[in-house]
Amino acid sequence: MHPLAHLSLPTQMLLIASIVCLMAAVSDYRTGRIPNWLTLGTVLLGAAVQVLLSHWAYPNLSVLLFAGTSLLGVVFTGLVPFLLWKMNALGGGDLKLLAGMGALLGPQLGMQVQLYAFLVALILAPAKLAYEGKLIGTMKNVGSLVLNPFRRKARRVALPEAALSEYRFGPAIFLATLASTVISLF
Repeated sequence: MHPLAHLSLPTQMLLIASIVCLMAAVSDYRTGRIPNWLTLGTVLLGAAVQVLLSHWAYPNLSVLLFAGTSLLGVVFTGLVPFLLWKMNALGGGDLKLLAGMGALLGPQLGMQVQLYAFLVALILAPAKLAYEGKLIGTMKNVGSLVLNPFRRKARRVALPEAALSEYRFGPAIFLATLASTVISLF
């Protein structure tokens, strides 16, 4: 019997995900990058762990069901981050990390972690900007970005790359995964 056997399957998966996200958060915070070996490894190994632990917990169900759950997790958890990445609003490491969470956790828990991560960022990003004295200027830039699609081309405000703020999303993903883990314990 493995040491996590007394915990529910979702809690076991979330504990593993929390460890992965902690490593990603530390790397992202220090360097602004989440390494490919961690993100792509999580997509591949996350699917294997999902299938292995799920089959261990439910041996009468088909392994293909668990593989399909992992694949759906990648698709559902990766869709919104992919669209944000295409708009240069999210980093590639963040996209791959969230897709990896989908592979490991499946669609339901993967989407929960993603939602919590965006909520954490919604709280932490303005606090960080206010601390740095950039909140008002950034809010003006956001307003321009939101309104630009509705303006005529001649009236659109072009924002230089330097006017855009960078936010390292890895720590928010870790905090979201940790929150999901704690919630699953109760």
